[in-house]
This record gives sequence, structure tokens and C-alpha cells, in this order.
Amino acid sequence: MKTYLLGVDIGTSSCKTALFDPDGRLAAQGSSEYPVSYPHRGWAEQDPALWWDGACRAIRAMMEASGIRPAEVAGIGVDGQSWSAIAVDGEGQVLSPTPIWTDTRSDAICRETVSRIPEEALFQVSGNPVQPGYTWPKILWYRQHRPEVYQKTEKILQSNSYIVYRMTGEMSQDVSQGYGLACFDMRKRAWDPDTCQRLGIPEKLLPHEILHTISDLTRGEAIIATDVGQHQMWSCQYFHFKRPGQLLTSGGFGTMGFGYGAAFGAKLGNPDQVVVHCTGDGCFR
Repeated sequence: MKTYLLGVDIGTSSCKTALFDPDGRLAAQGSSEYPVSYPHRGWAEQDPALWWDGACRAIRAMMEASGIRPAEVAGIGVDGQSWSAIAVDGEGQVLSPTPIWTDTRSDAICRETVSRIPEEALFQVSGNPVQPGYTWPKILWYRQHRPEVYQKTEKILQSNSYIVYRMTGEMSQDVSQGYGLACFDMRKRAWDPDTCQRLGIPEKLLPHEILHTISDLTRGEAIIATDVGQHQMWSCQYFHFKRPGQLLTSGGFGTMGFGYGAAFGAKLGNPDQVVVHCTGDGCFR
């Protein structure tokens, strides 16, 4: 049986998908567009459900057009636009349209923050300057301007981690997108409790499944259960991800290449596989 790697990119204006063979040759590709909403000056937001619908449409059309069977897909790599702030409740339901990376509504929050916390102190943790496009000021914006959303929020997800959640039921944080949260220590690859406290961001809102390498998830336990809820089962049933060994990766950039390298670099191109989620950054250091 032939084996392929599926790459999924959640872009700003469309979802792009591609299938590669074990030698890295492009076998098929597809896309599906979705809109960006601009309800106010400086605002740019999207409904994450449209990303999921776009991914489903693009993958299904590509698979049907190529004639490649779902059982031939050995692994999935997911990347996406950075710096979203997807507020989900305890059931994983999206509570509000998410501000995306071009949204500047939290500019005043950024100015207030650097008036009490030196920007250099934040830079030393995340390696990033203070800008409204990043994720952390959007969380504070929810608290100030959408308290009804903030109070119900269980976790804040990124674009690719939301898609991975829909596929697996796991809420996680991609290391390669961690820099968009000023309280993520890029050296330690972990949340920095002191910075969380200084910013006023409860650490409980941040996913604690922070994955570094494939080896973190290949110790005999599958990250996905076969009974993960109807809305997550589409990908699992469609791609037959029900046995130990199959690979699902998530990265912040270059998904198509990362998906190929993660699965075949780990020598998991076989029928006995575990569904995993790792970051594109960590898998290839």
C-alpha cells in the first residue's frame, strides 16, 4: 500500500492542503476560502468554525480528486496563522469570534502594560516586543470588554491547536507559536508563572499540553481515544486513525515539509501507528 503525508495550513484567507509521497513529491493539493470580518476600525476577526469547515472541504475534495484512499494517509501536519486567541469553554465550544493577527483593538492595553512592566522584561521571557497583534493582549481585551466571554473561558487556543483539538479532543499549545504569548518562556518552553501574574493572565487559561518532540508522545500511550465525541471523529474515522502508530503533527510554520519529515523521519509510515500532536519546531531540532 502506498503511503502519504497530509499537510493542512490554516491561512488568513483560505485553508490549503497537500499530500506528499515518502520521497517528498507532491501528490495532490487543494484549498477552500473563508472570509475575514472587519466589524470596527482596527478589528479583524474570524469564526474558527469556518477554519474547520474549510479544512474539511479542502481535504475531502482533494482526496476525491486524487483517488488517494484515506487509509493511505500515514500522518497529518497542521500549521496556521499565528496569534489568534480562541476562547473555548469546558466543552470545547468557541465562545466568540477570534481576533486574528492583523487585529489591533488591544493597542491601549499594550500601552498600559508597558507603563507598569518594562518591555525589556517581557522581551527577556518571550523574545518578542509588545504589539497588539499578539495573543496575550487579546486575552486581556476579553477580560476588559467581553467579561461574559472571559468568565466562561476554559482555555485559549491558537488556530492550529484548535484544528488539532477538533481532530483529537486534546487542547494543546504549539511551542513554535508560544512567542505570541508574552508569558511563554521560549528558553524553557513553558509558561512563566511570574509573567502570567504580572500580566494578569491566569495560567489555568493556557493549555498545559506543551509538546516538544515526537518522543514525548511515543511511549506506548495514544493521545487520542477512539471515543472522543462526534465532532472530533470525522478526521479519525476518515483517515482510519484508530490503531497505535499513526501520526498527527502540529507546527507553526512550513506544515507541508514538517508533516513529511515528522512522519517518515520517525519511521512511522506503516499501518500500526499512534496519533500524536507535536510542534513543527520541536520535531526538527
